[in-house]
Amino acid sequence: MYDYGWRQYMPDVARWMQLDPLVEDTEDPYSYVYNNPIRFIDPDGKQNKDVIITGRAADAALNELQKAVSSELTLTKDNNGKVSYKQNNSSGKLSADAQQLVNAIDDHSVNVNVKAENTKITEAENLYIGGAFSGNKTRNLLSRDGSSMSAITETEQEVNPKVLGAMSDYFGKPGTDMLHEVTESYQGGIIARKLGHNAGPPSEMDGDNPFSVYNRAHYGATPQTTDGVQANFFDQNGNPTNILTKTGRAEFIITDSTNVKAPLIIQTYP
Repeated sequence: MYDYGWRQYMPDVARWMQLDPLVEDTEDPYSYVYNNPIRFIDPDGKQNKDVIITGRAADAALNELQKAVSSELTLTKDNNGKVSYKQNNSSGKLSADAQQLVNAIDDHSVNVNVKAENTKITEAENLYIGGAFSGNKTRNLLSRDGSSMSAITETEQEVNPKVLGAMSDYFGKPGTDMLHEVTESYQGGIIARKLGHNAGPPSEMDGDNPFSVYNRAHYGATPQTTDGVQANFFDQNGNPTNILTKTGRAEFIITDSTNVKAPLIIQTYP
């Protein structure tokens, strides 16, 4: 019996011992890695994909991503969240931003997992504004014949399409901030693999360290529309404060530096 992570394989009867965890969602429950084992591996039974968008706001997230590359790529997403692309002009050279998304989709050593929910708190119970880098993990996998090892990196990113969309539209760059979040997660996976260690959600120290995986991923990704979000805090009586208290509230505001547009509140809390 051979151990492939999620599955154990019995070569004498050519059978897997476990059902896929996504067996009820797939069109063909007997298909292994989309019938393409040369290109794909599947350590957790979820058919390794490259950019995967899930969550209740997954369709909205894909729409935002499409806006960012609409002149160059047409994006689609299957029922399991896997994103695919078709280049609109097959003979043309892609822009740097579109190319980075293509790289994320085509690089099968890094799986970019994007969870799209219109929420304000991450799964780690931290406040976030639009997007959150949630780290990555690399696992070594044994080949079928046991002769070699390969590594695959799973990244995690949490996004709020509503907030990101409002930010991008305000600056007249539709989809830009969603593209940043996806490529930031991808860059984090690449960097962590090269360093030979896993990365978790960024700490305050990581945020201050220009050489942290998070900061290197953030600035290696496609640019955001802005890095400046103003936070205003108020106590339970509506008076301004310096910090956010348990009984208080917050407003997060973006501002046009040219002063052509009025400031926009993109998120409030709670």
